[in-house]
Amino acid sequence: MKTVTSGLQVGDTIDVMYLCPAFGRWTGTLRNKWYRAEIIHSEDETWPIARLRDGQWTEVRPHMPWRLVANAPEAIGAAIAA
Repeated sequence: MKTVTSGLQVGDTIDVMYLCPAFGRWTGTLRNKWYRAEIIHSEDETWPIARLRDGQWTEVRPHMPWRLVANAPEAIGAAIAA
């Protein structure tokens, strides 16, 4: 899991971890749940903005654990050309 967001670029696919009720409703128990998201905006000195699969937008902040699923297609093409 990563928390540093400076390496993320537009088009990257990530999973973001959230704490959610364990059984879909509040029972006093929480669990970690991973949500797939795509980076849609990234600039220096700001938090990247990601679009979750359900269409909601979120800022990828330093306290949010996340993992990289796939690099942006442009980054993959540049790596192959190098």
